[in-house]
Amino acid sequence: RFRPLSNRMGQFVGSTELYLCQRDLGMHDGRILDLFYFLRTIPNRFVKKKWQQQLHVYFFVYALDRMNKMIPGGRKHIIPMPEVRDLDGLMEKTEIHFTFTQEEEEKGQALLRKYGVPEGAPLICFQARDPSYLLERSGLPGFYDYHDYRDSDITTYLMAADRLTELGYYALRMGAIVDRDARSANPNVIDYSTFHRNEFMDIYLSARCSFYLVDTAGMSAVAATFRRPLAFVNYAPLENVQTWREETLTILKKHWLRHEERYMTFREILESGAGLFFAVAKFQEMGIDLHDNTPEEIAAVALEMEARTSGTWETTQEDEDLQRRFWSLFKPSYWHKDFRSRIGAQFLRENQNLLD
Repeated sequence: RFRPLSNRMGQFVGSTELYLCQRDLGMHDGRILDLFYFLRTIPNRFVKKKWQQQLHVYFFVYALDRMNKMIPGGRKHIIPMPEVRDLDGLMEKTEIHFTFTQEEEEKGQALLRKYGVPEGAPLICFQARDPSYLLERSGLPGFYDYHDYRDSDITTYLMAADRLTELGYYALRMGAIVDRDARSANPNVIDYSTFHRNEFMDIYLSARCSFYLVDTAGMSAVAATFRRPLAFVNYAPLENVQTWREETLTILKKHWLRHEERYMTFREILESGAGLFFAVAKFQEMGIDLHDNTPEEIAAVALEMEARTSGTWETTQEDEDLQRRFWSLFKPSYWHKDFRSRIGAQFLRENQNLLD
C-alpha cells in the first residue's frame, strides 16, 4: 500500500503516531507492506529523520502511488491513515514511538540552559495560531484565509504565562512562523519563537513541557503525541472539541449574534449547525462574530490545568453539575465517542447562561 505523509504539522506528527499505534495493536496485520513518501514541503526535518527510522519511506513511492491511482481497484492499495482525533484512545494503549537519544536529550537540556531555563525547572509551552505560518509555507496569499476564525492574539496569553511563573514555571511561546513577538518584562516568559526557534527544539519542548496552552494550532497534536496535557483556549468550532482524553481542558470562543446583539447558547450553536462551521464565510453568512477568550479567562484555565497536573485541584459539586449540563448537549457521532475531557471550571461558572 502507498501513502504520502502529510505536509501539515499536526497530521505529519499526530496522524503518523496514531498509524504506528494502530500497527502495534494489530490493526494493520496481514500480507501488507506499507510504503510512504514525503511531499515537497516537509513540516519538520527532525521529525522526518525519526519517521524514516519507523517507516518504509522512499522517494520512488510517489511514482508508485500515482500509477496505483490510475489502476481500477487501486483504492485498496492506499494506506488508510487515521485522523488526528484519537477517538478510540489508541495512545493510551501503546507506548510513544518518538523517542530521544541520549545525545538529543543532552542537546535539548543545553539549549534550555542557553535560553535561561535552569536544569530541572518545570516549563509550559503556549501558542496562538498565526496565519503567517501557512502563508509563508504555501506561498499562496489568501488561500488559507477561510481558517482565520481559528486565530487568536498571543498577547492575551501573557497574563497566564505570568501567573504560571509565579508558581515556579518557565513559559515558552511557541510557533514556527509568527507575525508579532510576545515580549515580556518577565524573564521567565521566553519568546522562543522570535529569538530561539529551531526544528529540534519545537519537538523537544513539546515533549518536555508540563502542559501545552494553545488554541487549535497544529502543534497541539505534537504535544498530544508525547501524551502531554493540553489546555485549549479560543476553541472553535464547538462540535469539533476534543473529548477523548482526561488530560484535556478547553474553553471556547463565544458566538455573538449580530442581529440580536447577544451570545448564542451552546445548544443553539450545536442545533443551528454552527458547531461544525469550518470556514470564516459560514459564520459570516449566519451573522456570527466569534469573540476570543479574555486574558483573565485564559489565565484561569491555565491555573486550573496547573493545579490538576500538580494534584492540588479541588472540584466542587457545582462544577461537576455544570460539566454534566454542558456535555449532555452532545451526542455520540462521527466526532465523538466517549466524553472524558472537561471544560474550564471558571469559564462554565461565568457563562452558566449559555447552558440554558
